[in-house]
Amino acid sequence: MCGSYQALDPGCGVIRMLVVDDERAFSDMVSGYFSHFGCEVVSAVSAEEALQAWPTFRPDICVVDNRLPGMSGAKLIKQIRLLDRNVFIVMCTIDRREDALTVLAQDDIDLFFKKPLLFSAFCDALIGAMAHITAGKASRQS
Repeated sequence: MCGSYQALDPGCGVIRMLVVDDERAFSDMVSGYFSHFGCEVVSAVSAEEALQAWPTFRPDICVVDNRLPGMSGAKLIKQIRLLDRNVFIVMCTIDRREDALTVLAQDDIDLFFKKPLLFSAFCDALIGAMAHITAGKASRQS
């Protein structure tokens, strides 16, 4: 069972999450779970679609698969880092970590999960990230 997002400070605003994966089952599972706890989640099936949504959505967290149609997830992450150095980025991919990260700097991603993944561990890690994000939002509001 995944942890509880409800334990986070509700006064810090909604967590915005962008899920970029061409595997609908995975993105639907992530979107459904975190939407249930009040996150605003947008899904994209390609890097190009994610970049199109970026200017109006501005997520706190990005979950990115490496194997996408068109531009790879690694190249998308490079583009995201040019737009926002502070967004929390999670890469989830079937690729080995070394293979997926060949074009990325060590600090380009915050978490890495190899698929197939244990969904409860994935959720708990994202909930921990959300706690960190909401704490940052709270300190900026005070």
